[in-house]
Amino acid sequence: DCDKCKKVATIGGNTEPHPCPKNYEGSSKAMEPDAALELTIRMYKEHHVAVEKIAADGDSTMKAIVRHLHEEK
Repeated sequence: DCDKCKKVATIGGNTEPHPCPKNYEGSSKAMEPDAALELTIRMYKEHHVAVEKIAADGDSTMKAIVRHLHEEK
């Protein structure tokens, strides 16, 4: 749920139908590597393109998370 949904839920109300901007479950720190892995997998499956390198901001956390996510999938 987005912040609007959560706020209305705390007072016991119902929100009007609206486009909730929240589309990721997980920490914000994991969002970038998860998206990179998801796009890499999709590029391979849909277009048979293999990614050799990913340009990022040098965050070692991203490398570790992508490696971990790859092992899970």
